[in-house]
Amino acid sequence: MRLPTEQVGSIPRPAALIEGIPGFEAGRISQLELNALYHSAVQDTIQRLEATGSPVITDGEQAKHSFATYSIYGLENLAPDGMPIPFADGHVRKFPRLIAGPFRCKTPADVYLDLAQRYAHVPLKQAVISASALSLLYPQGRIPGYSRAQYLAALIAEQEGEFPPRSESDLGCTPAQVPIAAHPTARKWTTLNSCRACSSCAPELLMRICKKGESCA
Repeated sequence: MRLPTEQVGSIPRPAALIEGIPGFEAGRISQLELNALYHSAVQDTIQRLEATGSPVITDGEQAKHSFATYSIYGLENLAPDGMPIPFADGHVRKFPRLIAGPFRCKTPADVYLDLAQRYAHVPLKQAVISASALSLLYPQGRIPGYSRAQYLAALIAEQEGEFPPRSESDLGCTPAQVPIAAHPTARKWTTLNSCRACSSCAPELLMRICKKGESCA
């Protein structure tokens, strides 16, 4: 019995790319060499997923700096000491912390989709980090002159831009798929208002996308 399936999210990176990223940060390889490693990983992932016969594939998020922070990587109004995020294997990563407004995303997901399309022969979809997850950038305290409400409004507007109204033929991809569940680490927040604000982001974003004519099934 054949069960149509679609992969979503990250695929483990090849050893060469895992070694290349810190190598670039340490100055041992150039940006050109790092880009070549990203391209090779994307191409290999796409070829392997196409070989499975899946009707829709992804690039495995190989070229992103991080699946969670690709859109904000390089922003100057972030500090590295944000909320800790524990993973199932026991390691912990720290989310960045917003230190000043206004908030703007730096790199849209379309950038990675454009790269993946160079190698794909079947429809593609690109993972977009949820607004619920990025809502954790705002600290539990206040940012002088920039309220949590202002941040969440800007965040949802920026995330809405990740899903511009366009036909499938424009990008060669399938309708957007949006994760609507609140990020699980939101449960670690100590204030009820913070949790409510985080949980409300995804539904509001979904409603905006639906109004633009995207698939909301």
